[in-house]
Amino acid sequence: MKSSGTNRFAVSYLTTPAGGGHPELSATVAWLGIDRVSDVKRGENAGKILRHGFVVLRSATVPLRASGDGLSAAVSLAIPADEPGGRLALASWVSGKGSPAPFQAAGGWWPAPAR
Repeated sequence: MKSSGTNRFAVSYLTTPAGGGHPELSATVAWLGIDRVSDVKRGENAGKILRHGFVVLRSATVPLRASGDGLSAAVSLAIPADEPGGRLALASWVSGKGSPAPFQAAGGWWPAPAR
């Protein structure tokens, strides 16, 4: 995965000749908020403070298309406008149609946006 700015990403997945390719794969990119706290107002956890190692703030899934020796896709995914700040990470994975199981995954820390 490569970034061309904060909101645009290029995902590529190389296939092997022996594998015969994977024509129905998709790429998912997700912004993650790290070490978040939720003050629950309603439901079975009402009145509790829940701590989360990470939460998905926004995600996008797009089909991968044949490109050279593999597959690729361009993904546009902005950091949510109402993001309160704090640590962010970006995750990406390639999976088959109708299956959440990843063939490959990558991720890393992202610098917090300037406020």
